[in-house]
Amino acid sequence: MEKIGCVCCLTLWMAACTQKEDLPRFAVISDMHFGREGASEKVPRALKNLLKRQPEIDALFVVGDLCNSGRQGEWDECLSVLNDTAVIPGNIAVYCMIAGIGHDMESRDIAGQYYMDQLKQPAHQYIDIKGYPFITVSGTGGTSSSGDYDTVARDYLADKLAHAARYYPGKPVFVFIHEPPLNTCYGSLAHEGWGTDFFLPVLNQYPQAIVFSGHSHFPLGDPRSIHQDVFTTVNDGSTTCSEVEPGLLGIGIHPENFERVTEGVIVNVLPGGDIEMERWDTYRNEEILPRWTVRAPHDGSRFTYGNRDGLPAPVFAANARLTGQPEKETYSVSFPQASDNEAVHHYRLELLENNQTVYSFGKFSQFYLNSEMPAELTECLTGLPYGKTLTPQVVAVDSYFNCSEPLKGEPFTTPSYTPDKNARRPVATLLDVVFDENGARDISPQKKSVRTGAVSPEIRPDGLSRKTAAVFTGDSVSYYTVDYQDDSEIKTAFAQGYTVETLYSPRQRGYFSPFGFLAAGGGAVIEQMPEGKIRYRMRIGGRTRTVNCPVIVQPGRYYHVVCTYEPGKAVMYVNGAKVGEWNGGTDKTTTLPVDGANQRITIGGNTAVRETADLPLCGEIITARMYDRPLTHDEAYLLYESDPVP
Repeated sequence: MEKIGCVCCLTLWMAACTQKEDLPRFAVISDMHFGREGASEKVPRALKNLLKRQPEIDALFVVGDLCNSGRQGEWDECLSVLNDTAVIPGNIAVYCMIAGIGHDMESRDIAGQYYMDQLKQPAHQYIDIKGYPFITVSGTGGTSSSGDYDTVARDYLADKLAHAARYYPGKPVFVFIHEPPLNTCYGSLAHEGWGTDFFLPVLNQYPQAIVFSGHSHFPLGDPRSIHQDVFTTVNDGSTTCSEVEPGLLGIGIHPENFERVTEGVIVNVLPGGDIEMERWDTYRNEEILPRWTVRAPHDGSRFTYGNRDGLPAPVFAANARLTGQPEKETYSVSFPQASDNEAVHHYRLELLENNQTVYSFGKFSQFYLNSEMPAELTECLTGLPYGKTLTPQVVAVDSYFNCSEPLKGEPFTTPSYTPDKNARRPVATLLDVVFDENGARDISPQKKSVRTGAVSPEIRPDGLSRKTAAVFTGDSVSYYTVDYQDDSEIKTAFAQGYTVETLYSPRQRGYFSPFGFLAAGGGAVIEQMPEGKIRYRMRIGGRTRTVNCPVIVQPGRYYHVVCTYEPGKAVMYVNGAKVGEWNGGTDKTTTLPVDGANQRITIGGNTAVRETADLPLCGEIITARMYDRPLTHDEAYLLYESDPVP
């Protein structure tokens, strides 16, 4: 690849000394993923749209994940595009970085340099373009603690940043690393899962560093894609598809129309030293405004993209209306988009009962579609409670979680549920724990031993239900547990299909578990999330799978939760209504905790690695049961009906 190369760093300072007013203009992309369906069409189109902009581009930086799995056929396809002058004009220098194991590198057994040999480039590069310094760092298959990087990469970055600071005084230093520095730009926050802290000790010494990264696929239209604190970071989007915060709205990482998003950045060095960045939607061939400006002097004194609050909050137009259409067990709502000074990120669709939010759904605004962003959104709400009068409302939320005033619709009443006349209330065959003056005991046919933690939960009559409940205080040593290490029936049920059931009442919002057996290596757990939603999290096929639901718990109220599993499928029912489902395709095998000592079912929390409860519940439990098969909807409803929520 003759047109891909680097400049010898030994003479960089000479170039800096002879700089002319001819200033750099370069483009940045990442995450091409050759080998992924559609990449062979999307990437060339994206590159053509980006590189035809005027004035001409000096250089193109491709910041990792060139391929999808690192196989030779993918590399051949990638190189054919990079070498095609109809796609990338021959006068544009191309500098590539590789990412890590699983995409650019097929395995850790082959050194990263092997893949750079495909590109005819060194793993790391130090480049001068028109008197400005550029540093690229590639993944080389590091350790589990350092992600895909090794200490050679970090030492290289430290050395070249020090050199650039000395020989390019007052100028920015452009740095390119596939994984974003942790807790900086959009896509790098700890809970988002894409950032790395491996280079932070180096980067934190240089406010003039402007770091470009990809990895997350998070969209460029979000204003958090540029961030300034100690230094500047920029998320450069993706050239194949978009992703979003995992679990934010309970839909996974792929929002609606995520395949119709390809993006890139063009960077201009302006007279006077400011840096101007153009964001480009390369799918629709349109610029995302406004442009960003990183202001000189590059010493941190003029940072404008830090500590932002995003205010004012989004607003709906004065004539905006929320309309709804009930259909059997669903309710469809439609509403116009709200407006914001930057971007409406998503919407909360809420259902109110007696002015309390009891169900909450999420929907992305699809701001990442830019000119094709729909003017009106429609969503079908499912899993609704039976026989309830509810009021719908929608709240617009921006990227900084500022919320609009709610837009309310007309109340509606959901239909009742009638199970099949032949359906019968099932009997808990594996576990049926009741609470009385003697503590907790299993009344199932198995009569399993129920142990307590270091502190026994209080047992007392529940004023709401007129039944006896176990009271948990949120203390990790106060819980009940049942061992199944030597229980073949429970282990068989985990493999072939089972159901767990609980009737619980939280005392407050928080991150709790009323019933769980998820420990290191495997299991499952019913969780109440901090915002009040209930979910069921499992280890299936060696991966964590989740059933999300829209129910928002209210402290002091009881919730009847039933979760079923069969190979390839899991379902959650709350108060008799089907509220969530996971279909796993080829992922079928339930994974159990590796350590037999952790093969325990915990009531009032989740199973912890030690003899304590993880996510200890602050609240009451009346029911804790387990069945040796997945129950039907009718059976789940009959359990709720026979043990009604107070």
